[in-house]
Amino acid sequence: MRREDVWPDEQSMEHKINVERQNKRRRNFPSRARVTHPAHGEIIVPCASPLAAVMCAAEEWGCDWAEVLDSEVTKI
Repeated sequence: MRREDVWPDEQSMEHKINVERQNKRRRNFPSRARVTHPAHGEIIVPCASPLAAVMCAAEEWGCDWAEVLDSEVTKI
């Protein structure tokens, strides 16, 4: 089946499933990091990389990850 043959609702459902899968993989990673941001505070999150830690922290803080790229990330 070609991608063009998929209904828009099915495409959005497929996208939602892929995003959920990526988030689950990122949250279940065995390493942890402390992410500190002046405006949002400090949080400990699972991480595969510093960027993944910032993305997890932004998700918990309820903001866009690009807003908190200046966070300090320390592996613990």
